Amino acid sequence: MRNKWKVLLLLFLASFALFACNNGGSDIDIDYTVVAPAPTNLAISGKVLSWDAVAEADGYIIYADGEEIKTVSSNSYDFSQLTGAVIVFQVQTDAKRGYQNSGLSGSIAYVEDKTQAIADLDTLVGENFDGMPDGFAEALVEKGMVADDFDAFMTSLQTFTSDMEAAEGDILEMSNALHTLLAGDINFEALINGFILMLPVLIDDQIESMGTDIEYYQDYIDWGWDDDGYYQGRIDEIQAEIDNLETLKATLADSSDEVVLAALHTVEYFVSMINQLDTDFFTAIQNLTNVDNPADLDTEEIVMIKDELSAAMLDNMPTLEDMVALFEVLTAAAGSLSEETAVVTYPTANAAQVLLSIEFFAKMIDTIDANFVNQIKVFAEDEETFQLETMILAIKYFNTFQKDNDGLIQEMRDVLSFEQRQALFEGYLTMVSDMDPSVPAAILSISFADIDTLDQFAYDLMDPILKWFDDTDGEILRAIYEYQMDQSYTFYTSTDLTERQKFLQTNLDLVNMVEQMVTFAYIITDEVNEEVAQAFVRVVLSSIPYEEYGFYDSTNISEAEYEELAGDLIAVAESNIMTLVGMVKDAELTAVDGFFDDWTKLENDLDEYLAGEYGADYADGSDYYYDDVYSYSRPVLLAKFLDAFLDSGTKADAQDILDAAFVILNNSLFQKNLDMTSAEAQEMITNIQDHYDDLLVQIAIVADINVFNMDEADMTAVDDLMNILG
Repeated sequence: MRNKWKVLLLLFLASFALFACNNGGSDIDIDYTVVAPAPTNLAISGKVLSWDAVAEADGYIIYADGEEIKTVSSNSYDFSQLTGAVIVFQVQTDAKRGYQNSGLSGSIAYVEDKTQAIADLDTLVGENFDGMPDGFAEALVEKGMVADDFDAFMTSLQTFTSDMEAAEGDILEMSNALHTLLAGDINFEALINGFILMLPVLIDDQIESMGTDIEYYQDYIDWGWDDDGYYQGRIDEIQAEIDNLETLKATLADSSDEVVLAALHTVEYFVSMINQLDTDFFTAIQNLTNVDNPADLDTEEIVMIKDELSAAMLDNMPTLEDMVALFEVLTAAAGSLSEETAVVTYPTANAAQVLLSIEFFAKMIDTIDANFVNQIKVFAEDEETFQLETMILAIKYFNTFQKDNDGLIQEMRDVLSFEQRQALFEGYLTMVSDMDPSVPAAILSISFADIDTLDQFAYDLMDPILKWFDDTDGEILRAIYEYQMDQSYTFYTSTDLTERQKFLQTNLDLVNMVEQMVTFAYIITDEVNEEVAQAFVRVVLSSIPYEEYGFYDSTNISEAEYEELAGDLIAVAESNIMTLVGMVKDAELTAVDGFFDDWTKLENDLDEYLAGEYGADYADGSDYYYDDVYSYSRPVLLAKFLDAFLDSGTKADAQDILDAAFVILNNSLFQKNLDMTSAEAQEMITNIQDHYDDLLVQIAIVADINVFNMDEADMTAVDDLMNILG
């Protein structure tokens, strides 16, 4: 059953990924026309370059040593007229109408006397490294790195290593060493190609080690030492990791060109960013690491750091074509996970989402201004509240940011159409089913329309929630913090307040915290409509592992009967969910419309009463704890709230909810599942109804009690109410 929860998490993470969002509009000019795939499997025979044909191609553009030299109509090119000891080729798909040209393919090098070049490089590699896999030198030569290039790289690498050691942690010196290294003509693609060759060996070593761990845990199981299932759980987790490593191996074997290209684009992005970040940037970083107290931060340096970082992210943005190459690798990996299922993919749209995400993150960093930093410095003067106030400030800044960038967020959400997102989600469901055939059909039948409805609801909630947070200056976080501090050892041992003051403050802070949380809950429920509520019911009730929680007994009903029962339960819940939502809203409104004022007054009155009865230092002892007024005051307050909440309309709604529960209890499959007779179900219904009727009567009685002027009958009435409530 643990795997089912993992599957559920995968489903919801997948659906979240589909809606990855980022906010006035994007500054990136993105063409959403589908990008054609780049050519793969480049090969050279003699002086003829060839590659696999691309279905979307109208022709192919040939590049030699980074320069465009020819456009051809077939998937080969005779370069007999070119000269040079080493020529590095790449090919771009010249796309037919309806597609964009691809990015450049991975490279392949023509090398005169390739055999000798490989032998020379193999010798050089052996002089520098032990245990390199067969073919490593050939992998470098295939991408145009020969012995002289490797020797130059090793020299610059050794210089870099020495400089880093000499820097002794000095960030500026380390950055200078890195910039010096990157200033060289490094063939990253060749190095990545060689590293990819090493990966299967490293993966096999890891799998072998993990197999030993499995044998270790299996021994404990064989000895009968796994009553709680811990060792089997560890075996399952390790096996899942092994499966992931096997998937990686398969991807490397089937899509090595794409993997190298995706890794190259990632490396090039970060290298270009690092090259743009100048000495001033790293000097500021160095200064920042030497600051122990945030109050001592240099505002101008912080602003400069964020300006430089944001600009570097935006100025060196990968191309859409490069990002498409990355998603083609991810598609190949997903295909390895589910060999029998065609993987649904939209690389161009997914690549556009990533580019917009980078823009979103860069712009979010750029919102940090001098005022933000200066406020952080002020907060740092109070160590106790520093994290709290910083969090509140950050959320308020994010509120401003998301309003200013709403267009960018919406563009991110609109990259994929509803139909595309639905196809992706259903593709994930199919993959999950292939990976774990035991996943209940109810989970696999979750409607994407419901997921989409809930996602839109969560998105629309951002505005009212953040507005309320801003308007109240983050009071909900302060209320939670204050109450948590009241429970701390520091507060408990503090001598700044008397025990009586601590007692009253804790109770009043509890009132404030609950009031803030109820107000927050009301903001959510006030936005709920019938479509959202019913979608929530269907998704949640389909996702509960009923068997694990004892709600489904497979020995009493068949799987088909269980599916029918689940459908009946969902139908009843759908029909009554808005009644329940309405009751929750009424309860929240009743609470904020006077209840918390009454609660606050009660806590202050209790303090005065207990001081009068037991002395001003009553909280130093425990006698007050057994006082009848103290013991009965909060149950009476609860009764007053319930009496105000349960007006005639709300009572009718509550009865409707009970009647819905009775419909479920009368369901023959429900009774069969619980091995319950119809008579037993009717007896339960009668008892529940009687209990509810007694509750209404007792609430009305207790609500009229003055807790500071009770007699024995009043206390008996309160006891009866608490017994009914359990």
